[in-house]
Amino acid sequence: MKKLLYAKDSEEFWKIFNEENEKRRQKLAKLPFARKIEILEKMQADAKVMRESTM
Repeated sequence: MKKLLYAKDSEEFWKIFNEENEKRRQKLAKLPFARKIEILEKMQADAKVMRESTM
């Protein structure tokens, strides 16, 4: 019985996760191009820091 509850909770989690992910994608798609570039630069800088910290 617990596995059935887990499956139901898991399905509900992924349903909500996918809905929220789609909302976030739509919000990001509406941003101006300049703002998208700023976000990209920040992500690239963060990735560089993460790569350097693992060495």
